[in-house]
Amino acid sequence: MKAALAAIVLVVSPLWAQDQRYCRAQAVGPRGFAVERIGGRLFCVTDGAGMTVFLATDSGVVALDAPPGLMDSYLAAIREVTAAPVTHLVYSHAHVDHIGGASRFPAGVIRVAHEETARTLARRRDSRRPAPTRTFAQADTLRLGGEMLVLRYHGPTHDPGHILVYAPRERVLVGIDLFNGNAPWLGLGGASDVPGYLAVHDTILTYDFEIFVGGHGRATGTRRDLEIQRAYLADVGRYADSAMATVSYEAASAGAPARAHPYARVLMWRRAQIEQCSTRTLAVWRGRLPGVEEATPSHCEAMLESRRVD
Repeated sequence: MKAALAAIVLVVSPLWAQDQRYCRAQAVGPRGFAVERIGGRLFCVTDGAGMTVFLATDSGVVALDAPPGLMDSYLAAIREVTAAPVTHLVYSHAHVDHIGGASRFPAGVIRVAHEETARTLARRRDSRRPAPTRTFAQADTLRLGGEMLVLRYHGPTHDPGHILVYAPRERVLVGIDLFNGNAPWLGLGGASDVPGYLAVHDTILTYDFEIFVGGHGRATGTRRDLEIQRAYLADVGRYADSAMATVSYEAASAGAPARAHPYARVLMWRRAQIEQCSTRTLAVWRGRLPGVEEATPSHCEAMLESRRVD
């Protein structure tokens, strides 16, 4: 089920506090990409659309994901920072748009992923996404050249095997597809488990982080950004619940032609619920978040469907 979802902050002025220090669109120059140190040996790279991070150590490089559209810039950025080879490749989850370039890394690279991601890739049999060579169930720690990354699984969210990657020394948390620095509400769709996706916001905020990297968009986020995102999603949920309780099937479908297929009436009812949820959510959030007007109807639709079946 597709989703990107919803809460409340009682202010009418713009709230977005997006962190603009790292991998901004403005930093992408004639080379077509920007690579910047976030902290220690941890770097971000962006071409203005895609974004990811890598850890450069004297003993090797740990690459996070392999977005196919970013690969030329990604490989060039790594070479620019270090002559050390890529020794580890971490899969944040199984989606093609984030690991579809994995086959371009050396065949001997250690590919690390959650067990569920390994199971998904075994079913896909996609040569672009070679199977992981190292898997874990709950947590794994990569130590290389005196540096460390902590990989943790908190249950299905955006994808069944989706993980968070934490750099404790740098106080950087990476949650691919959970945040979009350019327009968050346009990049959070596709959650395979909506309740899990909503709950992971609480989990994220238990981490001690200063910078959040979401893998889409042109900049990083702050703790405040994630709090605001959680608040918006909570309101989408609140107004979806209200629409389900108050929008009458009979009233919403009363204008259907006499010979209309029964499902046409169901669609009219569901559209009326989406419209009410969207209208009430936007009454609180319009003008306070980038892209909120464009994305809220789809978020209400996803939330309503989740409320029906989850």
